Amino acid sequence: MARRKFTRKGQGKSHYKRLFIISPEGSTTEPQYFKLLNQLSAPEFVINCLINKKSSPNKILKKMIDELQKTSLKKGDEAWIVIDKDNWTDDQLNSLYQWSKKSETNGLAVSNPKFEYWLLLHFENGCQGTQPSTCCSRLLAHIPNYSKHIDSKLFTIDSIKYAIHNAKLRDSPPCSDWPKFQGATTVYKLVEKLFN
Repeated sequence: MARRKFTRKGQGKSHYKRLFIISPEGSTTEPQYFKLLNQLSAPEFVINCLINKKSSPNKILKKMIDELQKTSLKKGDEAWIVIDKDNWTDDQLNSLYQWSKKSETNGLAVSNPKFEYWLLLHFENGCQGTQPSTCCSRLLAHIPNYSKHIDSKLFTIDSIKYAIHNAKLRDSPPCSDWPKFQGATTVYKLVEKLFN
């Protein structure tokens, strides 16, 4: 991936855009969401969102490792795995967690029960959408006809800040690895880093 530079007004100097490599479990919703974040943030960072056709934790990790062998991260760059708790075992998630601890540039974001819970937090506090079925029905109230595709007009910087706020309230005290109960997500840790 070519590195892009930009010039801040009034400074006349080129500045490096931070690179975030994201390997998500989903092949539709998550890439759309992170593409939207990339558009909202311009010109602060570049997101390289990998497309995973196979969603097991091992396949997602392998895709990330393969990508990192081709890309040298510079200071400020990060690599993140974004996954749902779903039916994955603690052992499967632990392998991702151990990878995330190998380097300060590695991160793991887990939504329990699924990524749609993170999306729901953009619109409400999430207290009523903790189960997989209620999470989707609550999301439909905010995104009519939702079926893995998101309407970018419904997501703004303010709604992203609201989601971060709601996720932090649900992750209190902050978990060190991944949320063990339904109705929590650590995606906010990644999104906060993107907008810092």
